[in-house]
Amino acid sequence: IPKLKYQRVYVMERLSAEGLFFHRSCFRCDSCSSLLRPASYSYNQNSVTFYLPASRGRSHSVS
Repeated sequence: IPKLKYQRVYVMERLSAEGLFFHRSCFRCDSCSSLLRPASYSYNQNSVTFYLPASRGRSHSVS
Protein backbone atom coordinates (compact mmCIF):
# COMPACT_ATOMS: atom_id res chain seq x y z
CA ILE A 1 0.00 0.00 0.00
CA PRO A 2 1.52 3.34 -1.00
CA LYS A 3 2.41 5.81 1.72
CA LEU A 4 0.81 8.80 0.03
CA LYS A 5 -0.51 11.75 2.01
CA TYR A 6 -3.75 13.32 0.91
CA GLN A 7 -3.32 16.96 1.88
CA ARG A 8 -3.99 20.15 -0.06
CA VAL A 9 -1.05 21.05 -2.29
CA TYR A 10 -1.01 24.65 -3.48
CA VAL A 11 0.20 25.41 -7.00
CA MET A 12 3.28 27.35 -5.91
CA GLU A 13 4.54 24.63 -3.56
CA ARG A 14 3.85 21.50 -5.57
CA LEU A 15 5.72 19.29 -7.94
CA SER A 16 4.34 16.64 -10.23
CA ALA A 17 5.67 13.13 -10.82
CA GLU A 18 3.92 10.31 -12.68
CA GLY A 19 0.63 12.22 -12.67
CA LEU A 20 0.65 12.77 -8.89
CA PHE A 21 1.22 16.04 -7.03
CA PHE A 22 3.48 16.35 -3.99
CA HIS A 23 4.60 18.97 -1.51
CA ARG A 24 8.28 19.51 -2.30
CA SER A 25 9.22 18.35 1.21
CA CYS A 26 7.10 15.17 0.91
CA PHE A 27 8.64 13.87 -2.34
CA ARG A 28 11.03 11.37 -0.73
CA CYS A 29 12.76 8.09 -1.49
CA ASP A 30 10.73 5.12 -0.25
CA SER A 31 13.95 3.29 0.68
CA CYS A 32 16.05 5.91 2.46
CA SER A 33 13.69 8.91 2.91
CA SER A 34 16.04 11.30 1.10
CA LEU A 35 14.42 14.19 -0.75
CA LEU A 36 13.89 13.45 -4.42
CA ARG A 37 14.25 15.86 -7.31
CA PRO A 38 11.91 15.78 -10.30
CA ALA A 39 14.86 15.26 -12.65
CA SER A 40 16.35 12.29 -10.81
CA TYR A 41 14.09 9.62 -9.40
CA SER A 42 12.95 6.14 -10.28
CA TYR A 43 9.37 4.94 -10.07
CA ASN A 44 7.81 1.54 -9.47
CA GLN A 45 4.38 1.63 -11.09
CA ASN A 46 3.24 -1.64 -9.49
CA SER A 47 3.71 -0.42 -5.92
CA VAL A 48 3.46 3.34 -6.65
CA THR A 49 6.79 4.02 -4.95
CA PHE A 50 9.43 6.61 -5.74
CA TYR A 51 13.11 6.24 -4.95
CA LEU A 52 16.62 7.41 -5.73
CA PRO A 53 18.12 5.50 -8.66
CA ALA A 54 20.98 4.43 -6.33
CA SER A 55 18.44 2.93 -3.89
CA ARG A 56 16.78 0.79 -6.55
CA GLY A 57 16.08 -2.68 -5.23
CA ARG A 58 17.35 -2.18 -1.67
CA SER A 59 14.08 -2.69 0.15
CA HIS A 60 11.75 -3.52 -2.71
CA SER A 61 11.80 -5.37 -5.98
CA VAL A 62 11.23 -3.67 -9.32
CA SER A 63 9.83 -5.44 -12.33
